[in-house]
Amino acid sequence: MKQQNKGKVKSNHRKHVILSNRDLGALVFIWLWKISPTIAIAKRHFPETKINTVYNRLLKLKRDKYIEVQYGTDGKHPVWTLTKKGLSAIKEYLPPLKEEVLRSGNKRHDLIVLAVLLGDFVFKEPENIEIVTEQSLRCFDEEYLSSWVSVNLPRRPDGYWHIDNGENSETIALEVELNRKKSSDYKDIGRAYMCTTKVHRVLWLVESLNMAKRIQFQVEDPESSYGAKHSFFILRDFYEKGWQSKIRLGDAKGKSIRNLLCANSHATPMQISEPSTKPLLLETGLTGVKSDAYKNLNSS
Repeated sequence: MKQQNKGKVKSNHRKHVILSNRDLGALVFIWLWKISPTIAIAKRHFPETKINTVYNRLLKLKRDKYIEVQYGTDGKHPVWTLTKKGLSAIKEYLPPLKEEVLRSGNKRHDLIVLAVLLGDFVFKEPENIEIVTEQSLRCFDEEYLSSWVSVNLPRRPDGYWHIDNGENSETIALEVELNRKKSSDYKDIGRAYMCTTKVHRVLWLVESLNMAKRIQFQVEDPESSYGAKHSFFILRDFYEKGWQSKIRLGDAKGKSIRNLLCANSHATPMQISEPSTKPLLLETGLTGVKSDAYKNLNSS
């Protein structure tokens, strides 16, 4: 006769995650940017928590199917993205959606947009600066966007910064251009930006200085007083210096991105991260461990 096992029988039932306010904030953050590395979520929503603890929390959210991992085409550079269940959990915190966009269509592009647009404001934007993501422009009706947002452009920019200094304000559009378009496309984009008074400056991130010169020639109208809205910085510079990289071409030539955005901000020291020699938000390791992601994003 077999001896009965008197030990405790392990239950197959596990506890599900009870979403905290910080969890919900992290889910909204991932949706707004379409993707996010662990380091960005940690800095933004768990700034006083060890990175391994944040990673373990994200694993629990993944286990309960609120988020999932998205890899590059090479099977590397993993980042977090939202699931349908995750979107359902945050819908009450969002305006009504025109589209329910979840996954990134171009991970490399969207990760670079996150690193540029959020940059040294990773902890929190200063009170007089508003950031609007391409996801918001795509999914929110005009009535739920700020009045300064230009919605009549032939294509959506990759995001906006809006700096409000009381009497004066400035809206800067971001264009991350990693692949060349037809000359006619750039002419259309240039005319649209020339005709709108809501966008005061367009900041382009491009692969090379030659590419910057070609695009500048197409988008700027030398006969228009509104033509010189466009400034260009280079991807390699950004990989190496982040917001410290200098603008190479345009009316803001010689200025760093950090200087352009922070000079008129009402930021406290706790709101702006220390200048970094490399853009921290391009680190794609799920555990938050430093990687070479910013060097190898061409394969993503």
